[in-house]
Amino acid sequence: MAVSTQKDGWTWAVNAGTGTPGPASVRWAFPPGSWSSSGFNPADGTYHGDSRYLRPGAVWDDVYIVQTGGYTVTTDVYEGFHHLYALNGCASDAERVRWIKDVPNASGFEYDLRPPTVTHGIIFVGTDQGHLVVIGDPSVTPATGWRCNNPAIPTANCVANGFFLVPDPAVLADINLGAGAINTEPAIVGDPVFVSTEGGKVFMLKPN
Repeated sequence: MAVSTQKDGWTWAVNAGTGTPGPASVRWAFPPGSWSSSGFNPADGTYHGDSRYLRPGAVWDDVYIVQTGGYTVTTDVYEGFHHLYALNGCASDAERVRWIKDVPNASGFEYDLRPPTVTHGIIFVGTDQGHLVVIGDPSVTPATGWRCNNPAIPTANCVANGFFLVPDPAVLADINLGAGAINTEPAIVGDPVFVSTEGGKVFMLKPN
């Protein structure tokens, strides 16, 4: 299975290597809808422009971690820039969202999050405000609470509106490198994490 988020904010998973192009190769789309099997059409109310979801994701087991438009992309294409999503690649549409995190010290605008890196369920992501943020998947460290898998719906009204509660994972570290925006993907070499910044610095950080 190959998974990618397109610049319009939709995420697609397709069968890899089958040689079957088109809708027949689609495993799922997020957000789900009729387009998953029939594609988009001018009358379905969706918008597909140069929305700048141009960041690759990270994969850990069958989990895809990425900045994507989410359920609100059909009405507010920019809302997804406020969140980092973990998507279950091999689940049903109802269980697609594993967790959602509002990454601290990120502007919430285009390109505010850099490509994430993940190892053993620990996610490293840089921000446009120069912070390296470390997030723990709820399977390896307790989440801080629950939230709706549609961020536009208040948690208290989530289930009544047909959506589901998902974990809000814990931030394990929020490090201000103080050397300009982080524009690249953190690199992990054994224990150290290497991060470069717009200010021309390369940092090596080691866990305690």
